[in-house]
Amino acid sequence: MSLGAYEVNSVAFSPDSQHVISGSGNGTLILWDVATGQKIGQPWQGHKCVNSVAFSPDGQKCH
Repeated sequence: MSLGAYEVNSVAFSPDSQHVISGSGNGTLILWDVATGQKIGQPWQGHKCVNSVAFSPDGQKCH
């Protein structure tokens, strides 16, 4: 999993372990498929550094 020049500050596995969310120093959040290592959908670009990510207990939301 690579975000180029920006370091990954936080990752979290979904409750079913099928997905990972990553957050980086440039504010990017990316959802990944664990089995393939591929990005799912488009990255979400925020405006501030992401220091922590987590999935909700049901795996439907991340924050």
